[in-house]
Amino acid sequence: MIGPRLKLRVVSSLVVVGFVVALVAYWPHFSPSVLHFKVQLLGPRFVYRSLVPYYDRWDIVLASVEAGDPSWLRVAVDLYPALDTHPGEEMIEVVSTVIERNPVSAISLLLPRYGPGVVCGGVGMEDFPALAAAEKRLGIVQEYARRAEAPRDVSACIDNAQELLKQATTVEQRVH
Repeated sequence: MIGPRLKLRVVSSLVVVGFVVALVAYWPHFSPSVLHFKVQLLGPRFVYRSLVPYYDRWDIVLASVEAGDPSWLRVAVDLYPALDTHPGEEMIEVVSTVIERNPVSAISLLLPRYGPGVVCGGVGMEDFPALAAAEKRLGIVQEYARRAEAPRDVSACIDNAQELLKQATTVEQRVH
């Protein structure tokens, strides 16, 4: 039989835990470390669904990921399982541009989750890149591949960047 003191402690503990979870879930602060913690605690779908109705917050997340800061790229990785239609497509588009600003973090953090088509190729890009942009992207990936710390699977990135360049070349030739 459970005594009244033990019951009170159990109920009090549950109330405190419930309060902490509610506080974490609905706390409006959305720094990358807070979002990462929320995803670990509550799951990516809950955090994603709590961000997208607030366009100002979602836009800040997108802009921060696009800037290429590694802590925000980790948030993009955390949210990946929850990405769905329109707002999720915005994140895919942003991730597809990060390699131009921070190739090291894009390849090390984003490539395993988003794949070489998004990170290094043109998958997810709303506007097809111009020939110069595709050449620049391939150059960035090839430069990174020459570094000692580059992972062996960077060749898939090079293949996707080369395919993007071929497509951009074809489009350029059709236009002129």
